[in-house]
Amino acid sequence: MSAPPEATSAAAPTRRGRREVTAPSLAGILVALLSFQFLLGTYLEIYADIPAGGNLGAMDLGGLAVLLLHILVGIMVIGTSARLLVVAARAHNGRQTALAAIAAFGMVIAFLAGAAFTFGSQADGASFLMAVGFFLGMFGSGLIMAGARVPRPAADSDAA
Repeated sequence: MSAPPEATSAAAPTRRGRREVTAPSLAGILVALLSFQFLLGTYLEIYADIPAGGNLGAMDLGGLAVLLLHILVGIMVIGTSARLLVVAARAHNGRQTALAAIAAFGMVIAFLAGAAFTFGSQADGASFLMAVGFFLGMFGSGLIMAGARVPRPAADSDAA
């Protein structure tokens, strides 16, 4: 006996049994990651002392753990923003592609500024560039989410 074929609907295209990834869904993931990243960065700014020059061995264990998590989430943010740009470009949606490019550009700026801040002299300019990158990421992905059209459920044919 063979298993019955899986049902698919026109509203939810599938590829190998999964829903296709869309730019608005990836933008939502990026916003969630950026929100978490913001909280981690705020914790580091308030509660952790990052030694100048990048001597992370001098940090207390709690601050170092949060910093490493902040770096890991930063890498995930870069990957998600790159995937968002690819998905938007493949959808041939110029508006989404432009906004995804803005978000990805912002993530690269924030990541490089964060590395310069953490492993450099902790200059105020690097901190400001992290904030600018964060803003660009939230701006681009937020507008992608805002422009998404949620399909309405089909009217029930029995109701009348």
